[in-house]
Amino acid sequence: MSRIDTLKKQFPHLNISLLDILSELDGTRSHKYLQLLCKVLSNSHNFEIKNNLDNVSYVNEIDDKLSSYQLDTKEPLNSKYVKFRIIENFYNPSDMNTFIQFREFNERGLIQNPDLTKYSTMDDLMNAVSLCEIKQIEKELENEVIKEFEDERWLIVRPLSFQSSLRYGAATKWCTTFKREKDYFFKYFHRGSLVYFLNKETGYKVALYGECSHKLVDISFWNQQDNRCDFFEVEIDEYLLPEIKRIISTNKTNSSFLPKEKLFKVAEECNFLYRLMDNDRDSSPNILERYVNISQEAHELSEYHARSLTEIIPVPPPTMRA
Repeated sequence: MSRIDTLKKQFPHLNISLLDILSELDGTRSHKYLQLLCKVLSNSHNFEIKNNLDNVSYVNEIDDKLSSYQLDTKEPLNSKYVKFRIIENFYNPSDMNTFIQFREFNERGLIQNPDLTKYSTMDDLMNAVSLCEIKQIEKELENEVIKEFEDERWLIVRPLSFQSSLRYGAATKWCTTFKREKDYFFKYFHRGSLVYFLNKETGYKVALYGECSHKLVDISFWNQQDNRCDFFEVEIDEYLLPEIKRIISTNKTNSSFLPKEKLFKVAEECNFLYRLMDNDRDSSPNILERYVNISQEAHELSEYHARSLTEIIPVPPPTMRA
């Protein structure tokens, strides 16, 4: 008996096809309405596909998504569409990416425990991938993070670039790791203290965010599923509490640790400044000059945040130029 046949018996609830579902919807012994249901479903897909064929981005999205999952993109568009919809409904992109990373690391012999029978949840895969990432990225990104603390069990880092956030936040669903929405990272990086806790023994991760202000800091913890948690719910050793207090007491945003030039590069990397440019519909030859002005405004705002967090009397923010 093949492995697939064995798995079909082990997981009968997964051994089902669209035709099986439609035959149940038919409701007759002779499957009198099955062909009708197949045609209706197929034509509804065809209608949606035809309506979007002229939308190149829609077709490219299907191909890009299937390619990222390392699936065949040479099939007819109808087949790709059905496959795309099924995967999107059962798996979110973050989980699929975690599985692909796990598979790649395991094929390269990098997963600490290669016994696949020991894994049964997405959290198990996340932790295994996290352990691999931690070992690989410390040297690569040592200049793009502030290492707040490290011992044999824990590593605490403050990301200073989107790439460092992406790599140290690998195998999580944190919005600060979204490749298509990098502005999430920039907002947290620029408004508060964003810190990642990584367990070097288990791969467990939790993020801490403190909203910096003149009066107080709003602290929140976020697990790997990007759900907000109470401190007593996260799996952090109690001896790290003084480190948490020290980090929060600085009341400094991540962006305040960077010089102007590097802050501007992070803003570019996160498409933050380009968004301001997109809102300007005037395509005059002076666009480059306005671009430079925008970058200067970003520097002024960052300096304002850095100053105002360390001074007792708030500093009036610089006004944005029209």
